[in-house]
This record gives sequence, structure tokens and C-alpha cells, in this order.
Amino acid sequence: MHCPSDFINLYEWIQTVAVADLPPAPFKLHKGVIVIDAQKFLESLQADAGPNHPRAAYGALQDDLRELRNLLKSKNG
Repeated sequence: MHCPSDFINLYEWIQTVAVADLPPAPFKLHKGVIVIDAQKFLESLQADAGPNHPRAAYGALQDDLRELRNLLKSKNG
């Protein structure tokens, strides 16, 4: 599978995120996605962040990673 550089950057970035970086749960990631358990959510994203994972193949993972990155940028000013 071809990995665009944006995905590689997102993959590398999510591996550096800690639970303490996330907003307190529950928080809204995007429409229809409310994070109830921040630790499990982050562990799931980090485990899914590989080019051969089905969520990556269809773009769902990249969307979640982008949304989280934007959320954390706005949280940190």
C-alpha cells in the first residue's frame, strides 16, 4: 500500500501523543464520535496507525488522526 507523506507524518505524530495530552474525557472528536475513555481511544489509534490496517486503507484512521491533531492544536493555543 502506498503511504502518502501526510499519513506518515500522522503515524509518527500519534506515536508521540500521551494520554495526558488529550482533553479530559468525555470529549467530542468530530460529529458522531465522543471519546469516553481517553486511554483506550489513544491506545486504539496508536495500534491502528499502520499502513496495512483496514481503517488506514479507507481513510477513516487518517480522518480521526487529523481531527485529534487539530483538537490538540486548538487546546494548546
